[in-house]
Amino acid sequence: MMNSLRHRLLGFVLVVVMSLAAVLTAVAYLHAYAAAEVEVRNTISQITSNKVAFINEWVSSRQRIVNSVLLNVGHGLLKPVLDQARIAGGFDDCYLGEPDKTMTLSQATAPENYDPTGRPWYVAAVASEGPIASPPYLDATSKQPVITFAQALRRNGQLVGVVGGDVLLKRVVEEVLATQLPGNGQAFLLAQDGTVIAHPEANSSLKKISEVIPGFSLDAVPKEGLIHPLQLDNQPMLAVLQPVGKTGWLMGVLVSQSAAMAPVQQMLYRMLATLAGCLALAAAVIWLGMARMLQGLAVMRDAMRSVASGSGDLTLRLPVKG
Repeated sequence: MMNSLRHRLLGFVLVVVMSLAAVLTAVAYLHAYAAAEVEVRNTISQITSNKVAFINEWVSSRQRIVNSVLLNVGHGLLKPVLDQARIAGGFDDCYLGEPDKTMTLSQATAPENYDPTGRPWYVAAVASEGPIASPPYLDATSKQPVITFAQALRRNGQLVGVVGGDVLLKRVVEEVLATQLPGNGQAFLLAQDGTVIAHPEANSSLKKISEVIPGFSLDAVPKEGLIHPLQLDNQPMLAVLQPVGKTGWLMGVLVSQSAAMAPVQQMLYRMLATLAGCLALAAAVIWLGMARMLQGLAVMRDAMRSVASGSGDLTLRLPVKG
């Protein structure tokens, strides 16, 4: 009977303790999960904004250099100005194309019968009121993406020419690939039509993003720089597509939600393991404590059994404690 009572008391106390511990663990986990999710989202937003700011500055600085050449066209020797701009902007080459089909380059000489007025960079610059950046294309030698910055020069409403410069996107690609995201997420840079400019996967330049990330669609993510949840291969993901200034490019981020929140899951497992250990220790302590507290009751039980048997000592006195 004593063992039965002890077991019942132990079970009751453990159920109460376990229930309280489970509630506290659940509340702590939910709070930690919510805080970690906010932190992950803030980190993704901050990193994306920083990368966009870097690329914007990189583009703007080269557009300013091209613009500075415009101010010197028609004022002295042109080649030194073009060469200075080439060095300042890290261009492969800088040049001026004129309406009469004259082509002046900073380093080389244009091929015979070369017509700059039919080139895409010239046509796009003439059609624009400001600087333009061409769609990226692959450099035949380095296999790196290249773009052309260009701007038309007009005086008194008449077209004087178009200044342009070709530059490797190596620095931009390196900056994008160096991105450290929660959950080993990936950052990438796209042209507006989904052509890859930079992506961690090797040999992905100028492929479509749907080829590099199967199942990923530009239409599935708003192009507003906001974090958008989506399913990719039945895995919950957090995706961002943020426009890069007036380039028409998109800075993209893709993070596995489960991988990003893995530290919180690991914390839950540690909490549960700690809870189990504490409950085992509490059970042992409670068992020993109840055994000590119920010791007098056991003595009384034995005495009552002796009296009830008819052979007990009716003069027996039980010590009173407490």
